Amino acid sequence: MTICAPRAIIFLTTIRRLMHILRMTFAQWLQQVQWSDDEAAKRFSRDRAHISKLRRGKVRPSYDLMILINKVSKGEVGLDTWQR
Repeated sequence: MTICAPRAIIFLTTIRRLMHILRMTFAQWLQQVQWSDDEAAKRFSRDRAHISKLRRGKVRPSYDLMILINKVSKGEVGLDTWQR
């Protein structure tokens, strides 16, 4: 069975929207995995105060840290969640 192009485009667009909806913020993810700021600081090799600022949305992470958080969270914290 083949999927015609317009249906495939609609399907992929819907999947992308769902993935965007399912992604969570860093704070939501930390709460889900039950990590304190101290625990996250140890796991990401960062200062606890910096993790706290990231969690509260006061600062944005470096690109390297964004990638690391995305990998550790298995994509649940998307790169686009850091946009202001």
